[in-house]
Amino acid sequence: MNRKNVTKKTYKKYLVYLVILSIVFSFIINVNGYARPEIEDINFGSFKDYNALILGEHTANSADVEGRLAIRGNSDTSAGNNFTYAGAFSGAFNLIGETLVDISIPSILLGGKMLYNGPPVVEGGNVIISENVEDIIFNNEEKIIIEKTIILAEIDRLEKEARSIMGSLEKYYQFSDEEVEVYYKDDYSGLSFVKPSTNQNVIVSKNINNNEFTIKDVFLPEIEDNEQIIVYSNAEHIEFSKGSLFYGSAQIDTGAPNNEIMHFLSP
Repeated sequence: MNRKNVTKKTYKKYLVYLVILSIVFSFIINVNGYARPEIEDINFGSFKDYNALILGEHTANSADVEGRLAIRGNSDTSAGNNFTYAGAFSGAFNLIGETLVDISIPSILLGGKMLYNGPPVVEGGNVIISENVEDIIFNNEEKIIIEKTIILAEIDRLEKEARSIMGSLEKYYQFSDEEVEVYYKDDYSGLSFVKPSTNQNVIVSKNINNNEFTIKDVFLPEIEDNEQIIVYSNAEHIEFSKGSLFYGSAQIDTGAPNNEIMHFLSP
């Protein structure tokens, strides 16, 4: 037998094997539901793109988050079932704010683990995580697995952006008791709102030097068109408890955001 023919046949056989392996690996990646893109192709966004930047652990037992989350630790929703991330992608009638449409920025940037009982729902956008997670219900897009060190580096970058923004707001909440007048005190929630003498157009509620801060029913003071409300806390653990939001004496229906008070408070 001609040696050239044998070599040519063997070469063709190798090519067939390579093609088959490529198809198999491609199938495995699609079945697992994640991809490993080039890091430079990922748009991690900036601090303003996220609903919250959580530098510790995130826990939730009900409801959802409508915007994007960046979390350094774990996201633990095991106390409830089917927690929803990035709910604003759904375009539901009762959203607070605009519908999310930009899928280039991750909906979840997670440095730790995703812990849950019922499978969490992601309404849209990608989940960027350092290890595979099964059973996530994706209405769009996918989960992307990259090295944890890269995720933590991006969260560090977002933290620097956040601290820079907070630094520009310090003049509104860094004041002594002698420099303010009590504008409104809510005995139920324990929030006191004051007006700093440095800026009479800003109304501030400052909770400092407490390790834990719980926000429940909040009665907001009535404000003028040119005034703003800032709630500040340096607590390590902040809990958003069940409750309602009141403005003046009226309860705000946050399930129907297209109302006059909501647009006035968050134009």
